[in-house]
This record gives sequence, C-alpha cells and structure tokens, in this order.
Amino acid sequence: MPSSIIQGVFEVALQLVFEVGCYYLGRLVVPIFSLGRIKCDRLTQEVPRRKLKWTGIYSRRNGQAYLTSEATCLAGLLFVFLLIGIGFLLHAQQA
Repeated sequence: MPSSIIQGVFEVALQLVFEVGCYYLGRLVVPIFSLGRIKCDRLTQEVPRRKLKWTGIYSRRNGQAYLTSEATCLAGLLFVFLLIGIGFLLHAQQA
C-alpha cells in the first residue's frame, strides 16, 4: 500500500515538472520561431471555447494570435524532440 502511494505521488510530481518545463520552454521558443507574431497564454488562463480557433490551438485577441497553454506545452515538447534528434544525428555522424 505505501509503495503505491509513493508511486502515485512520484507520477504526479513528474507530470507536473514535465508539463511546466515544456510550457516555459514553449514560451521561449514560440515567439522566437514566429518572430513575435504569436504570443502564449498564461498557464492558468481560461479561454472561452467559442473564441478558440482551429481545433483549440489558438485564439485571437486585439489582433494578436495567442497559443493556448496546451499548445505551448506541445511546442516545447516538439522542440525537445528536435534537439534530441539533432543530437542523435550529430552523434551518429561522428561514429
């Protein structure tokens, strides 16, 4: 019983670190790759469903596109995969 509680706490903590880490990495990456045209919503911001565009990935406010927090996490995760892929290719090329 105690091991399942510890495992549950560990899973929640790992998920929290992973999601928050990917979110903040996405907040850095998205404006750089979009050249400032796209901004990111806050992590806890609630956007009404009717204002979301294109399957809930972004919304428009005051003429500016804003990615949802979930899309920002996805952008951060994709950037991590891109860095891992580049590292793997560079390592394979040296071998």
